[in-house]
Formats: sequence, structure tokens, C-alpha cells
Amino acid sequence: MFGLVMEENQNGVLTVFLPSAPALTVGSLHLVERDRVTFLEASTLELVNSISQWGIGSGEILGDFRP
Repeated sequence: MFGLVMEENQNGVLTVFLPSAPALTVGSLHLVERDRVTFLEASTLELVNSISQWGIGSGEILGDFRP
């Protein structure tokens, strides 16, 4: 899932917003342990554009990442 890290809490847990496609203002907040998050080399604009277009361009965001 693509998400935006909103805050890094003192206990090592991240507050992550998982937006819905294609409406980025709707989604859910999750508290996630940092070691469960993979940070990608993508700008917020690239992510927003991909989500608002139902995932088009996600391959560019993922780059060489393999789960």
C-alpha cells in the first residue's frame, strides 16, 4: 500500500495516512512500527498523481523495489 508518513512518534511508531483512490482526502490513519515501512524514492507529487489516476505511474514510484 502506498501511504504518507505524517509523523514519527517518540516510541518508534509512525503515523501513516493511507489515502483512497482516486479521492486523496479520504483514507485511513494507521500506527505502524517503523521496521514495517519501506521508504521509496518518490516525491509526494508523484505519489498523489499516481493515486488520483488509479495507480497509473506506480511502476515508476516503485523503481527497483521488490517485496
